[in-house]
Amino acid sequence: MWFVSAMLEKARLYQADLQNAVFWEASLPGAGLRAADLSGVDFSGAVLGDASLDLADLRGADFSAADVTGTSFRGAVADDTTTWPEGFDPTRLTDKSDQHGETAR
Repeated sequence: MWFVSAMLEKARLYQADLQNAVFWEASLPGAGLRAADLSGVDFSGAVLGDASLDLADLRGADFSAADVTGTSFRGAVADDTTTWPEGFDPTRLTDKSDQHGETAR
């Protein structure tokens, strides 16, 4: 599935099977991806501000150059094949963190 430059603000994709989907430069602020299978998904350059990826499978996902400011990753599963934006601290997946690994307001 390809969602290149898609406008998906506040989209509700709970428990969706999106394995290996491509979200290049997509706009997903406030999107609900709770418990979605996002393994192998490419979010390069996507804007995920304030999205919920709680309990999502993020193994092998690529968030390089993505804006994850305010995105919630509570209980999400990632591994060493998951690529994060520069400055993001993946050890803080239980926090609502911004792209610099700091707790959001």
